[in-house]
Amino acid sequence: MRSRGTGLGLTNTTTRLIHLYGENHEFESGAREEGGYAVRITIPFKLGRLSPARTGVPVDASLAAAIES
Repeated sequence: MRSRGTGLGLTNTTTRLIHLYGENHEFESGAREEGGYAVRITIPFKLGRLSPARTGVPVDASLAAAIES
């Protein structure tokens, strides 16, 4: 049988999300009716343009096309 946690991980996650995104995020967690536990986090997403020269990672042509559109 698993012991119940202290909730420290959930508290830390909430604190970090607030620090990083302010009010521009969603964090939901709770027990599922069918058993187990579910967590849903929604954060802003923005494509960035990092040069392959800076990252050392070559850009795949299909990825480059997706970023351009």
